[in-house]
Amino acid sequence: MSARGMRVAGLATLLALLGCAPATPLLVGARTTPLARGDVLVGAAARVPLGSLRRAAQPSSGERDLLALAGREGIVPVAVARIGVARRMDLGLTVAGSAASVAVRFTVPLDDAGKGSLLLGVAPEVRWAGPQGLDGVGLGADVFAVVSRSFSGVYEVWTGLRMGLLAGSGHVADRDIEASALGVRAGGLIGLALGLKTVTGMFELALDYESYTGEVGGRRASVRGLALTPAFALRIRL
Repeated sequence: MSARGMRVAGLATLLALLGCAPATPLLVGARTTPLARGDVLVGAAARVPLGSLRRAAQPSSGERDLLALAGREGIVPVAVARIGVARRMDLGLTVAGSAASVAVRFTVPLDDAGKGSLLLGVAPEVRWAGPQGLDGVGLGADVFAVVSRSFSGVYEVWTGLRMGLLAGSGHVADRDIEASALGVRAGGLIGLALGLKTVTGMFELALDYESYTGEVGGRRASVRGLALTPAFALRIRL
């Protein structure tokens, strides 16, 4: 394999670790899962890179190859399981494509009726390489703060901010190419839910500014830009 081909293969490893769909939605809702109850969400999410990140999907040579790190777009299935562990606290597991996260969420009421809430959370995350011939893993976490409101138990709306950090490392199987990368993102999200207490449809849209730096076979480069993450899910309360 040529030197450039080996570099591209290594960059594909980083792509799998940091920039490849899976998209990672929060699918927050208006409040945490009630104590001793459970929520199951099933749906899908997409990662839609914009501007320079979208152009990164067509790398050329040299450092531009690293643009592929964050340029992949795609749709992945999403599954979420949450359980209420306290009056205003829940724990959840989210699997989105080749990523999994565990979230701890807290609710702070904003009015006496309990219809308005401030939801705070942290979600450690792990990603694993998917393409054949690659071996690697990425670790990171998101923190988020969301203001939400429920209307008549039928409508839920929310909006907020999130920040995330992800570090990945790996290598191309059977080849002497080591790869490592660091990604950070910050952005906002809005969401809407409509349904009954037991079955609810949820829709969410996040816009993040992403920045990535990496090293593959001793070469360093960086890329940054915006990405959209639309998501939808059906929530069933148990």
